[in-house]
Parts: sequence; C-alpha cells; structure tokens
Amino acid sequence: MIKTSKIQSVIVVMPKQDKPVIGITPKQAIEFFDGIGSAKMITLETSTQERDLRVFAIDGSKERCNYTKNDVMKHCFVNGVIASDYEAAVNRQLVKEGKEPIFKAEKPAWGHSVGDGKTLETHEKIDGEKNLYVAFRPLRCLSKEYLDANEKKIDESYLKRFIKEKTESTRQGTDTPILWRKYKLSSIKGFNYGGYKFVICNDAEIMEDIKEFIEKIQDQVETITE
Repeated sequence: MIKTSKIQSVIVVMPKQDKPVIGITPKQAIEFFDGIGSAKMITLETSTQERDLRVFAIDGSKERCNYTKNDVMKHCFVNGVIASDYEAAVNRQLVKEGKEPIFKAEKPAWGHSVGDGKTLETHEKIDGEKNLYVAFRPLRCLSKEYLDANEKKIDESYLKRFIKEKTESTRQGTDTPILWRKYKLSSIKGFNYGGYKFVICNDAEIMEDIKEFIEKIQDQVETITE
C-alpha cells in the first residue's frame, strides 16, 4: 500500500491550477485506492460512455438522436466519498430525516470487494474479461461535458432530450436517496485529494496493471458465476 505522502513522483505546478499536480502511474493509482482504509472525501475526474443515451427522444416523439452510445463520452468532475459504508450511509440519512435506521443492504448484483480497503471491487464478465472498479458515493457533480468521437463538445441541452436518468433504489426509505456508483478504474483520469491534483499517466498500461493486481488477490475474488 502507498500513502499520499509517500507517492514517489515529480510535483509540477501547472499554470492556472490552484493545486500542485502529481503525475502517477496506473499501478500507483491502484495502490492508492487499495490503501484507503476509512471514508474520505475526494473529487474524481472521469471519462465514461453515456450508456443512458436513447435512440429516440425520451418525450415520446420520433426524433432520432444524431449520436449513438459509442459516439458520446461524458467527462465529469464529481465530488464524493470513497471507502464509504453504503448501509451505514443510508441509515445515517434515515436518522437525519427522523426515521428509524433499519435499512439492510442486499448483496450487490455484481462485483466483489478486494484488497485491503473498501474501495476496490473486481468483476468478471461472461466473456472472461476482468476489471477493477472504484466504489464511490457521489455527492455533487462539479462539472460535466459531452464529447463526440472527434473530441468535439456536444451541446448538453440537445443530448438531454435523449438521456434517460438513472433510477435510484426505492428500498432505502429515505426522502433524499443515497447515490452509489462503481467507476471502472480505467475510466478515472485523475482525482483531487489532500490538497493535490493527481493525474493518472500511461493510459496504455492501465489494463496490464489491473490484470497484475487481480492476479495478486485472486484468492479473494468470487466471480459472478460462483
């Protein structure tokens, strides 16, 4: 495990940045997330496919979207909590709303916690592909933009007509739902933590580092078929 203060890398202060910027390898990012032992505030920079994009407008009209799911990437800065306890977070919210904290979390439909902390999960797809995910409780999206296949910005107001919002759990019993996401590690481009901005370099190497980490903790892994 590595601690933030022990990351061996060159610190570069970038123009117009209010935080020192540290470039880290994918392996260091894995070690960082694995080493988070208790809940911490963090801001993730993510780049993901917009999988909630529909072919036709969600208002029921026959308007067809000019883009497909494979064309659109969503780039976000999201503030939230890692190494959070989902069940405990829901029960704290119930208490805050004057309700009895009786929520019991069910076993996740997919993914299994691995490593030393509560943050990393692994999942094996039907085709045998294995990936690492970062369990994350989002609190606020700080910024969001959509890019096409040529990395040109797409008008968000246009895309909204074709994006169906995620449905949150109705089991919680809370007035304000506790959000929960799992980001594929390869979709995390960087993060702000402890007064520093970390940028994950060497994107081409990240899948090899993920494979190496999974092999190390293979005895802890329960695949979805078990």
